[in-house]
Amino acid sequence: EQMREWLKKNYDVENVRTDDSFLLRFLRNKKFSVPIAQQQLLKYLNMRKVMGHLSFNLDFLAPGVRDLINNGYIMVSPIRDKHGRRTVLYFASKIF
Repeated sequence: EQMREWLKKNYDVENVRTDDSFLLRFLRNKKFSVPIAQQQLLKYLNMRKVMGHLSFNLDFLAPGVRDLINNGYIMVSPIRDKHGRRTVLYFASKIF
């Protein structure tokens, strides 16, 4: 709740998720220290802003991404299974 209130008061932060699962990622990572989790969230948002090309509009059917998959890189699928779970893509034959 403290994180949500802080986000409402922080006018520099726009369009950020405020659901429990998203905010808990930062709180758990920082052992529930709210000020440190807030700093981490700001760093995350800044990274997404500065390096957005690395995290937006990734199509697993695009040739560049398809090459990564075919060369053995392990990735999380952008499509969830029928139960809403994330799935991991990799080809075991390419793992050394």
